[in-house]
Amino acid sequence: MGGRGGFSFYLKGGKPTFTYNYLGLEKFDVISSQALSPGKHTIVYEFKSDGGLGKGGQGTITIDGTKAGEGRIGKTQPGIFSVDDLADVGTDDGTPVTDYGGSSHLKGTLNKVTIKTSK
Repeated sequence: MGGRGGFSFYLKGGKPTFTYNYLGLEKFDVISSQALSPGKHTIVYEFKSDGGLGKGGQGTITIDGTKAGEGRIGKTQPGIFSVDDLADVGTDDGTPVTDYGGSSHLKGTLNKVTIKTSK
């Protein structure tokens, strides 16, 4: 979602990766330490905010219930994201959030995507 000021959860070199792009000025990555093995997996990205608008927080990736990566997101955009870029699943067709190192289209199957938000 977004581009200059957005986020993306994707596979890079087979590793689940989350990138938060802060207004095109700074990027924060959370990368799994392990690549996915063939087969079905449940992959979760969770962000625990430090609290408040514009604050950073801790990002964690789990694969099949086991922590596989974590990293610090230094800050977040204090307002809303632009509505003129896209919220895509399996592809990034708008302004790219990051350099994917290849295609921005998933070459696999997504059986289910769930997005949960909370305050």
